[in-house]
Amino acid sequence: MPVNKLFDSFAEGAFDLKFPDNKMWKADKRKGLRVSYSDVVIRIDVGVISLKENSDNAPKVVGVVEGLIPWSLYFY
Repeated sequence: MPVNKLFDSFAEGAFDLKFPDNKMWKADKRKGLRVSYSDVVIRIDVGVISLKENSDNAPKVVGVVEGLIPWSLYFY
C-alpha cells in the first residue's frame, strides 16, 4: 500500500494494526480518532557515511525519509 494512503486506510477501518506508527505523523488526521499505542517495539540508529575524500567536509544536504524525525544529527 502506498505510504501516503496508509493512515487514511487505517482510519477508515481497512485494518486494525499499523506498524510503524507515531503520534506526530499525520497529527491533523488523528484528531477525533481513538488510537492506542504500544510501548516502543524497536529502536533504530541510523548513520551517515561519506567517501573518504569528503570526510573533512560536513554534508551540504542530508536526505531524510518522509515522516521520520532526525532528533539529532552529529558530524564527527
